Amino acid sequence: MTTNSNKYLKVLSASAGSGKTFRLAVEYIKLLIENPVNYKYILAVTFTNKATSEMKDRILTQLYGIAHGLASSNDYLAKIKEDERFRHFSDVQIRENAGKALKNMMHDYGMFRIETIDSFFQSILRELAHELRLSNNLRVDLKTDEILKNAVKTMLRDLKESDNVFQVIKNYVEQKIGENIEWKIEDEIGVFAKHIFDEQFMLHKQKKLREQGLQDKEMMDVPAFDMDEVKNYKDKVFKTIPQKKKHAVSKAKDFLKTCEESGLTKEHFAQGQKGVYGFLESWANEEQKSPGKNVNNCLESAEKWAKRGVHHDLVVHLAEETFMPILKDVLADLDYIKQAKVITKHIYPLMLIGEIDKMVRSLNSDENRFLLADTSYLLNAMIQDSDIPFIYEKSGTKFKYMMIDEFQDTSTLQWKNFVPLLMNCVSIGCECLIVGDVKQSIYRWRNSDWEILNGIKDNEDFKDYVDWNPLEDNYRSAGNVVEFNNAFFSIAALELQKLYDLKTTEPQDNRKSARRKCAEDGGDSFGVCYGRAESEEKRRQGLCESGVCELSREYKSSGKKDGGISARDQQPERTADKGRNVQAEGGAQ
Repeated sequence: MTTNSNKYLKVLSASAGSGKTFRLAVEYIKLLIENPVNYKYILAVTFTNKATSEMKDRILTQLYGIAHGLASSNDYLAKIKEDERFRHFSDVQIRENAGKALKNMMHDYGMFRIETIDSFFQSILRELAHELRLSNNLRVDLKTDEILKNAVKTMLRDLKESDNVFQVIKNYVEQKIGENIEWKIEDEIGVFAKHIFDEQFMLHKQKKLREQGLQDKEMMDVPAFDMDEVKNYKDKVFKTIPQKKKHAVSKAKDFLKTCEESGLTKEHFAQGQKGVYGFLESWANEEQKSPGKNVNNCLESAEKWAKRGVHHDLVVHLAEETFMPILKDVLADLDYIKQAKVITKHIYPLMLIGEIDKMVRSLNSDENRFLLADTSYLLNAMIQDSDIPFIYEKSGTKFKYMMIDEFQDTSTLQWKNFVPLLMNCVSIGCECLIVGDVKQSIYRWRNSDWEILNGIKDNEDFKDYVDWNPLEDNYRSAGNVVEFNNAFFSIAALELQKLYDLKTTEPQDNRKSARRKCAEDGGDSFGVCYGRAESEEKRRQGLCESGVCELSREYKSSGKKDGGISARDQQPERTADKGRNVQAEGGAQ
């Protein structure tokens, strides 16, 4: 990897089809050409076994191709020679080093470390089994749903009427009966209990353990939530909701009183009854209307309160002095009430979640089982409580170079576990590579956090090391496909924002009318309508705003089910140097 100054952490922002796998393989091979034994010091991780296998095959195949002068490896050789580090390397020297690296790796394949992130963390944990109070022959299990279901069944089976858990479940059953909907107690509790494998739950547990002066490796023995603790919180919330409502109504009445004393009516306020005036009036009358975007915007500027006219300056002055603080208080009360209602709705499962957590840990211990979902948490616990170099050195890892693929799918805990390794590499002047695309973040259900990639340029630990490189050429899609995506999504984003604004500011009846009107005009089912194409010829020449819905409409009316645009609507393919590079503006895929 070619680095700028001390920019040792190269980040490739790579959309689908932009050649990220090619670049990953090239960067890996560069390190081997530089030193044929560098494979011992490289850790490359991705998120699936398939991707791991493909990456290994590609690197070995291209090393062989470079070493033997195969035409299929010419692109790789050319890319390597572009790096200034190899400016003085002859083709013969590059081929010799590729052959040496390939031979070394074949005779020392165990040190060829390209693996999944879970596999890497598990290998570390197995080496640290003693410190974590885990047996050396523990069995790693992926079936969290099955284990959770078994834990819930066991808890319900062993219930005694004298147990606190029995009373909580009884209250929960009564609550569900009152809701008059179909339900099954095991399923209801099981769905909510899945949160014990969420990272936020584990981090809450970690915080509680530290408050009690316990070590994180004792997580097996301590529940994250105590039933009495949750019950006390519930009682506090129930008492507070009426107080918050009363406070909000009082503040709203103060607003109307000030308006009356100042000779102001709804006609003097922006949007009148539909705006901030109508919102506060509804709360003063205890109708409790929800705020829309326009109401929230009134917190930003006093000008947004006033309508142009004789009383404009008076409204702006009162907004600055009185109305904005009132609105801030009312919205804060409303946020509290909404959150409290959500909490109270799930309060009984929340009271049970600690017991289920304990049951899961107990069953795991009895069966000498370790859950894959706990891997990142336990390793993070050891890193925080111990000398960082010791943790990784004890497990035999002495990496100088790191490569992380599909980085947008990294979770918070996984990232925390990688930080010390990455920091060690870049601090000694060794190069690391991160590849990802926030648009392809699809594993939120596995705690992935795309904001880690999105904010890495400003990360306090790495901002001085980051070399940000967007891959802007698309090698996979034809030119007209890329251009259509760029045109469509740039317009769709704006139109969807307009629809969102409409849905959050207009009364329900008006929203339905807007959707009906759009459907009548030919828009699609969720209400985005761009109008009709001015002419068939103009649409063929290029996608204009008014043509996007027309294309969509034709597609739906044609009865196609396999996706795509008809051939007559496609533009001539525009390609770059090698007939396959297409400029992907705005990250379109």
